[in-house]
Amino acid sequence: MKHIHLRITSKMEEDRVPPRCGNIQISPAEEDTILDSVENALPEESENTAEELFTEAVMDTSPDGRITLRYEESELSGMEGTTTELIFTKDDPNLVTLRRTGTVRCALVMEEHRQHSGVYETPVMPLDLTVTTHSLTNTITEDGGTLDAYYSLRFGTVTTTRTRLKVEVLMG
Repeated sequence: MKHIHLRITSKMEEDRVPPRCGNIQISPAEEDTILDSVENALPEESENTAEELFTEAVMDTSPDGRITLRYEESELSGMEGTTTELIFTKDDPNLVTLRRTGTVRCALVMEEHRQHSGVYETPVMPLDLTVTTHSLTNTITEDGGTLDAYYSLRFGTVTTTRTRLKVEVLMG
């Protein structure tokens, strides 16, 4: 286990259309609660603003070549009480899982030009989540590096955000 620092830059492009929950019948109040949960998990950013965050993290490298970067979200990200992990292997660094546990729970699998599905858990009910990764480059090793991903998130059948995420490992 190695203690590191991360510089995380996130730029979200607005494309938010209220998600629908497929054929599930829900009341307007339940829909508002779900939408509030989704919106609270997404940083509030304007279309032309990038959010930059510096945070302490831990890098674990397992004998099988798996690298895990783990950090605690803060009030600044809107996900206080959540632990985020970025997981990949040395053999396939461009297949990355972003896993969140705590107040926000989800797992996003990012792989360039691929689409992966999962579940986003809200206080009311789980929502289907699909991530489409448009581009992904990961040069992170035990010595540092950068992860750069551009992806779209879709809740149900509606694309809600497009995000450019850059994670730089700062050693020392």
